[in-house]
Amino acid sequence: MVNEQVNHSIEHQLATLKHTMKWLIIIVAVSLFTNHTFATTTLKVSVDRNPAMAGETFFLTAVADDSVSNNALDTKPLLKDFIVGQTS
Repeated sequence: MVNEQVNHSIEHQLATLKHTMKWLIIIVAVSLFTNHTFATTTLKVSVDRNPAMAGETFFLTAVADDSVSNNALDTKPLLKDFIVGQTS
């Protein structure tokens, strides 16, 4: 009786482990393909003068090494501390 309970417990643990490993493999495989797709875009940002003094104008240039839409750069966070002109 005790041996049957132990065997049943071990079988249950093995089934749970197999199920967990199957999902872990699926998650890792999806993550590898997904991260590779999103990891290809690099953004380089620079300013045309350093230092830029308070009250002076300067250009902030952001260049992506991949095709991105013109609206992909969200400048709203800059509005707190800067006057943002036209972007292109």
